[in-house]
Amino acid sequence: MNYDNLQEIASKIREMDYDSLVSVVDELSEEEITKLSKLVGYPVFARLCMGRLAHKFVLL
Repeated sequence: MNYDNLQEIASKIREMDYDSLVSVVDELSEEEITKLSKLVGYPVFARLCMGRLAHKFVLL
């Protein structure tokens, strides 16, 4: 996925329901997830990823 697509996802991520977020994150590589967390903001992204996504995201 390219950087522009990640920026588009980041701009819409707060409006997504959890199942949609899970679908999006499941399609991303570890590197893309890290980049997306930086675009959204680590604290916000960490909060959004609780639940089923917690194992896909590195919590510091």
